[in-house]
Amino acid sequence: MNINELYVLSDWFNKYVVESNVIDSYNESFNDIKKLLNSNSNRIIASNSFDNIKNKMISSIDGVDYSNLTNEQIGVLKKLHLTDIILSESIMSIELLFNIENSSDYIAASINRKLQALNKAKKYFFHIEKIIPEIFDIKDSVNKDGKIFTRLTFHNKASINNIVELEQWSKKWLTISRGFSMALNKSPEEFEIIGAGKGSILVDILANIETINMVGEAINHIADFTQTCFETWAAYKTVQKLADTIDNNDMKKAASDMHDHLKNQENEHYETLAEKLIKDHDGDTNAHRELARAIKELSAFLEKGGDIECLCHEENKQCSETKEKISSALSNFKQIEVTKLLENKKVETIED
Repeated sequence: MNINELYVLSDWFNKYVVESNVIDSYNESFNDIKKLLNSNSNRIIASNSFDNIKNKMISSIDGVDYSNLTNEQIGVLKKLHLTDIILSESIMSIELLFNIENSSDYIAASINRKLQALNKAKKYFFHIEKIIPEIFDIKDSVNKDGKIFTRLTFHNKASINNIVELEQWSKKWLTISRGFSMALNKSPEEFEIIGAGKGSILVDILANIETINMVGEAINHIADFTQTCFETWAAYKTVQKLADTIDNNDMKKAASDMHDHLKNQENEHYETLAEKLIKDHDGDTNAHRELARAIKELSAFLEKGGDIECLCHEENKQCSETKEKISSALSNFKQIEVTKLLENKKVETIED
């Protein structure tokens, strides 16, 4: 995560959590429960007495929009123990908290824990938002006419652990950027590198919005093609396993032929998809071969676990639409990859 990103996160927290009175609502809810407990000597409170408190808490977080946060920013919020307070698990957490089986004291203690986590985060982000602009030059790298902030994450089997792997993935992304850019009569130099991070290697770039939209379309088509090949792929893996098990040359040749057939199908699909994308975008037909190579490398990057993420301000409609396209396409691709993995495991469990 870079400094700009942390500053944007602090601004987001102030807008959606502090100024939207989420913390105030949690504080009021905690005080209301304490009053109910103090007014009841046996500390047993009817569940319907909690309805107003529960609804108040749910209402306060219902407007928290974290859809434009990056994975890195979400990760910071998780480290601050805010997952079940303002993120995706928050409403379910409140519903479970007010379960009839939970004691009043347990509910009060849980709300107090959440309140303490919110106040701790508020303190951190207050200092970040105040101090960072005084020390660093905050640049709006998200908003730039016709371009979108895009983050490439190299992890899992697409990780970069040494200089050799850095060179390999640099060449692959040169192929990807070159192919998609040329197809739209643009230059690969328009993929501007604006930052990088450690951990899982991150590369932040500014890319042409039209180019990234085409990348999203390509990902959807790659996912659809992968799904149509499930049966053929499962059959190949089964024959391959049998060939290795019984050590039969004819079976090994059959497995090799099936593998070659699948690879030929993939290459044909990349060629066909390149033609379609160029036609749909009124692109440069002379860049057909480069785009086909780019799609092939993009597919390999995603299959190995690489990730692509877009970041934009919510008020920028064009960027938001592109971000949603990429997010939806990747979600579709990952779901199909999970299904493919499960199918492979079924084959692996076939008894010898």
